[in-house]
Amino acid sequence: MIDKASKVFTRVPTLKALFVEILACQGLSTLLNVCFVSALKSEIPNDDERAGWMGKVCFIPMFVLWIHQALTFIINFCFLLLCDLVRSLTRIMFLAKTSSLQWLI
Repeated sequence: MIDKASKVFTRVPTLKALFVEILACQGLSTLLNVCFVSALKSEIPNDDERAGWMGKVCFIPMFVLWIHQALTFIINFCFLLLCDLVRSLTRIMFLAKTSSLQWLI
């Protein structure tokens, strides 16, 4: 299995670069998280207060991301409905021009 993976990374250098990038980003994220938690622990020694503060701080970006994802879903859904409507109208116009449905135009 490891041999297969190393062959794939050798054959596809972009995949290898992506793998290294993911490892680097995960390592940096872990390091920053440990530094942040230890700095926060020295500032707010009480676990309950620290958990409450973290909950309030983390809620804001998560809520903004949730709103963004909901709006993206709604916009994509409306776009798909519009595309389906245009496709149906195009089909009707084509059939009207090529058949006896000239009265529709």
